[in-house]
Amino acid sequence: MPGYYIPYFVGQPIRFDDPRDYADDSARLDNATTYQWLHPLGEIVMSLLEVGLTLRWLHEHESLPWRMFERLIKDDTGLYRWPDQPWFPLAFSLRAERSPWMTVCLAWRRTLTLSIPIRDYLG
Repeated sequence: MPGYYIPYFVGQPIRFDDPRDYADDSARLDNATTYQWLHPLGEIVMSLLEVGLTLRWLHEHESLPWRMFERLIKDDTGLYRWPDQPWFPLAFSLRAERSPWMTVCLAWRRTLTLSIPIRDYLG
């Protein structure tokens, strides 16, 4: 089972001092300090609803194109996932749209589609 990453309901930026690069295991960053903000899933969804968007779908994903955690393994498709079973989602995607009544002043209907890795969503 995965260990703790960061507390979920922090509400403040979290400081990380990590010289590793998520895209290249051998790379080391000179400027390794980052500040990341946790945005719980409920906060993200409610923010969309509060500005009048309609949530059309929300999907959770058990794989990513990069190795977010050291424990993840690369599968036959080149994606990273939990080695024995999916403990929790690694990413989610959603689709939210403006309601037709909000588009009176717009010449077209705008659609917002987000695909957010859980690490970004957590931090």
